[in-house]
Amino acid sequence: MTNQQKHFFMPTLETFYEKQIVRDEFSNKEDELWLFINKELNLKEDQRANLRELLFDIFEIVKWKYFEFGEMAHEMYEGVSDNCNPLDKFREKDIETI
Repeated sequence: MTNQQKHFFMPTLETFYEKQIVRDEFSNKEDELWLFINKELNLKEDQRANLRELLFDIFEIVKWKYFEFGEMAHEMYEGVSDNCNPLDKFREKDIETI
């Protein structure tokens, strides 16, 4: 995916998430985090605003990096199954340590 394509696709994807057209593990966990922050953390309004801004920035960076890494992985492993979940590697590792 070219940078130009990414600049077109990312705002479209963000709109889908905001309108809840797309619901996935990421959006569910993001919702859980916001619920926790709003309900459990006793933050002043300015602290809450700073934390919200920081988390939004982190989420944006993670989404962009996901596409960059996905593009690199696709170039390296063109034969990988579409059913591959990159998080499975970490889950298997966690299960082995339990």
